Amino acid sequence: MLSKTLGYAIFYTVITLMVIIISIIIISTMYSIKQSKSQKLIIQGRSGVAQSLTPVRFLLEVVFAVVTSFVIWILIIIDGIPFLFHVLNLSPPRGVFGALGLTVLFFALWLVIYGSMASYIIEPIRGAKPGSITYIYDEGVYGGYGGKVIEFFALSLKSPYKALIFIRKGLPTPVFDLVKAHEEAHVRGHHSLILISSVPFIYSLLWSLFMSGILTAPPRGPVFVFIMFKLFLLLLALGFLSIPVMRVFESKADAATYRVFGDRAYDYLVQALRLAYGDRVRSPRDAPFMDRLMHTSSRDAARTGDPLSSIGLWEFPVVFSFLAAVLVSMRASSLAVLSLLLPAFLLSSLIVIVLLGLVFLPVTKRFYGGTRRGYYNFSFLLSGIYTIISYLGALAFPDFAVMVLVLVVGLALAFLVIRSFLGRAGSALKLLLITYLVFVGVNALIFSLLLVRVVFLRGVVPWI
Repeated sequence: MLSKTLGYAIFYTVITLMVIIISIIIISTMYSIKQSKSQKLIIQGRSGVAQSLTPVRFLLEVVFAVVTSFVIWILIIIDGIPFLFHVLNLSPPRGVFGALGLTVLFFALWLVIYGSMASYIIEPIRGAKPGSITYIYDEGVYGGYGGKVIEFFALSLKSPYKALIFIRKGLPTPVFDLVKAHEEAHVRGHHSLILISSVPFIYSLLWSLFMSGILTAPPRGPVFVFIMFKLFLLLLALGFLSIPVMRVFESKADAATYRVFGDRAYDYLVQALRLAYGDRVRSPRDAPFMDRLMHTSSRDAARTGDPLSSIGLWEFPVVFSFLAAVLVSMRASSLAVLSLLLPAFLLSSLIVIVLLGLVFLPVTKRFYGGTRRGYYNFSFLLSGIYTIISYLGALAFPDFAVMVLVLVVGLALAFLVIRSFLGRAGSALKLLLITYLVFVGVNALIFSLLLVRVVFLRGVVPWI
């Protein structure tokens, strides 16, 4: 039964990925040909030497490099991970370590394939040095109303990346400088690399967990439907999580422009939006929906310098509570139980994350500073991360080694997130220790109250 299920999973996975890849190639190529029949891309690196390249050729090179690397990598992990699990005979809880190890292995393999493809196929970066930025001036085909950045992994010990920055030709000087500062902030934060690499990493992890049996607890009902529904929920939750991540990255870039231009940054931003969408745009809230979805509606970071001032107060609690509810639902043995657990844990996780965030406020306000909305969002971000860590630890119970692994990896990621906002490792470590100890203390207090209720009040109070 399991082998038949694996066969269905492999078949539908391959078919879905191939349909997506073919659709991307067709749509991208048709759009590029329509928009850029007579245009040239002016490419200029740090050396100042400029050259021309047709947009169609450039697009085909990028699509070929990305698609080829993904196809090779997908075919390898689909065949390689089941083979390795069969050879190593990994099962829970050893399957957790096996899944993590194979995830790192196949992710590193994708980095090599992708970096090789990009470095030797795509013309603008073929001769670029690692760590360099190549500027491409176009007529809005790629850069849109302002600019766009693409990073590629460089197979070098000197620097892990090469970057392309697209900037629209003919922009007014203040807007041009703003766009340049915005996109260079993306490069310094490696935002594009993080988003690009998250896809193969998450896919490798989910496929490894699937093969290790972590997601295949004995179900009551059709095995294939149940497992695919769990994977769908995980991908949906991670997809929701990616939206605030992208919005935070854009807000960080907006905050970087504020540090360069001060109060003028917001005015220059509005000018760029009006050039793109017309004079009807009086503020970022008048921009089209997709722009507001990816860049936030307020763009307050461009006038405050606080990267979290543009994020809604509800975003982190809602996204993390949904992810937490999905993780807990992985232990469900049937679709009926899962449909009951999901909304219950969604609501309870939302309440927990909000209340813990309010408890963290005095500490985060002192360390983070910034605007009121900024340190509120920072508190909710930390409480959401700690809640996810605790839920993952509960899923690993009773295997102590796996619980420790989850805790160490989770706190390491939390430290990196905190440091990305505070900038100082010492302050980030202090805030991590203080807030996590508060988190543990609150949990211990709740457990103590429940223990008192069960042990000492049973039989004394009638309703217990």
